[in-house]
Amino acid sequence: MSRLSLLRESSGWRHFVEGKPVHCGSCLQWSPDRGITWINVRYEAGGGSGEKIWPVLYAPDGSRISPAVESLFQWPPQ
Repeated sequence: MSRLSLLRESSGWRHFVEGKPVHCGSCLQWSPDRGITWINVRYEAGGGSGEKIWPVLYAPDGSRISPAVESLFQWPPQ
């Protein structure tokens, strides 16, 4: 589990989880409570370009979540 990292790639800025790039539409697990509870979410990027992008998450019921900076993420088990 890790926090989202925003890093620059050759194609622009991208979020990473556990060292792997996160693409729009990716399925992740999000923890709002430091790893006690995990919720399956779909990742989308909000905002403009450059460093001004932020994560937008969609829960299975369709609700939109704006995660806190200290939120933890992990890839779902395979």
